[in-house]
Amino acid sequence: MVKRFECIFACLRPRAVHIEVVLTLPTDSFIDALRPFIGRRGKPEIVYSNNGTSFVGTECVLREELQRFYAHCIHNQLRQRGIA
Repeated sequence: MVKRFECIFACLRPRAVHIEVVLTLPTDSFIDALRPFIGRRGKPEIVYSNNGTSFVGTECVLREELQRFYAHCIHNQLRQRGIA
């Protein structure tokens, strides 16, 4: 027997439920489940969770990646304009 978990996404506008099977509970597994959801249903405007450790960890990872992305975009814009 192997334990598996389900990540349940409820879309309130179209009143749809999207279920993704995850193998484990760490942050990486939740991100892996979120990608197919976004691919099929589109980017959510708001995400609510039960504040499980996977969700809290995912929020931290996504915030860090977003900050890196913005910093990279700003750096590229400055470099294109010859500003160091």
